[in-house]
Amino acid sequence: MMTKLSKPLPQTQIDCTEVLLLPCLAWFMCEHSWASLAQCNRLMCGHLHSRGCLRTLAAAVPPLPAGVLPRRRLWRQLFLGALDLGSGGGKSLQAYRHLASQRGEADAEIQRDVGRTFPECFDMTSTEALFRVLRAVAHRMEDIGYCQGMNFIAGIILRVFGGGREEAMQALVYQCVLSMLLRHGMNQYFGEGFPKLRLSCLQLDCLVEAYMPDLSALFDGFNLSAEFYATQWFLTIFSYSLPFPHVLRIWDQFLCRGMKFVHRVALALLKEARPALLGASFDVAIQRLRCIGQHSELSPEALVRSALEFKVTNRLLSELEQAITAPRGRGASHSLPRCFLERNLDSGRTSCRIVSGLEGGDDPALRPDMLPDGLVFLEAALPAQRVPVDPVAPRLELAGRPDDFCKAMRSGPIPEGRLAGSSSSSGSSSKHRIRHGPHHR
Repeated sequence: MMTKLSKPLPQTQIDCTEVLLLPCLAWFMCEHSWASLAQCNRLMCGHLHSRGCLRTLAAAVPPLPAGVLPRRRLWRQLFLGALDLGSGGGKSLQAYRHLASQRGEADAEIQRDVGRTFPECFDMTSTEALFRVLRAVAHRMEDIGYCQGMNFIAGIILRVFGGGREEAMQALVYQCVLSMLLRHGMNQYFGEGFPKLRLSCLQLDCLVEAYMPDLSALFDGFNLSAEFYATQWFLTIFSYSLPFPHVLRIWDQFLCRGMKFVHRVALALLKEARPALLGASFDVAIQRLRCIGQHSELSPEALVRSALEFKVTNRLLSELEQAITAPRGRGASHSLPRCFLERNLDSGRTSCRIVSGLEGGDDPALRPDMLPDGLVFLEAALPAQRVPVDPVAPRLELAGRPDDFCKAMRSGPIPEGRLAGSSSSSGSSSKHRIRHGPHHR
């Protein structure tokens, strides 16, 4: 399949991209193990587990239906690799069976949500498998339990691996969901109070200002934050907002690149919708943002290419986080940092420059509520939430009712109680119930 090199080359001189882009590689992945793939050319063994190689493999996976089996092998490597989240070796299946068979406080909520998770694709067997996986996850993740939004993450993984009937495959899906929560950091988005979710939305606000300042000015005129329209994007990694083929391509890159790629996809969707949003009225802009995925005409490959045009790095997100959560002095108002593109005339490269959003207050002393550690500190460090307001609407209609207005405007295509950011119809205080998101406190 691969041409054997007559004269071994130094590892630094091997162009692994040309080798890995062979059309037959994706077919080979679905029939052989990664060790067998490495034996095809031992000089490539070190590249097969590198991040650059995995990104190349993700781009080489063919579209559906031919890409089903290659994607299963690639995702298993990206989710787990050499990591075993079970109790060790052959005991992982027994550990899953034990957790999935135990009753829990979240059973009623899980049962209600699984029936609304991809109902057009899941039969009764798959729905029962999804219920067992989420029940096991709720028992395993005792600190966060079950939150709405996990059902869509587990549902996508279940659709890819097809573990409806085989218990061993269900255990694999369970381990992949745990990897998504622990290894890929999604547990921080389902934590108490959802501070990481708010932080990601505020970072997106800054990125929109840098790459699309005219669109950011429109949002500022409506007092509109990404917390209004992007919450479900981060909680479900677009598994609710976009068609299944688009979600697969996005997840291929997300598993290789991390949360920064979610920001890139968000910017790509806003870039496509930008002509329709600019100059639109408040009501039209709100409706377009609610259904932005349904109006997208980009193919899965075109969406990924558009997303990769935005240079959003982990370093940039880290700098934005530090600027957003920076301690403020007494009397200082907490606003978002300014972010704009700056071109280096010497190198020709364009990068984002961040200017602190500190306004007023010269006392460097920290406020008392900024001292606690952990997520409480992160939540206290974030700016106050914004309520969308129509600038041409009579102010008296909104006076005294910001919470009701915000709740009404956020009731998008997702039914009430569908995601973690929406309020539950029950008053139970169990930690496994759906927690109120940042918009409903």
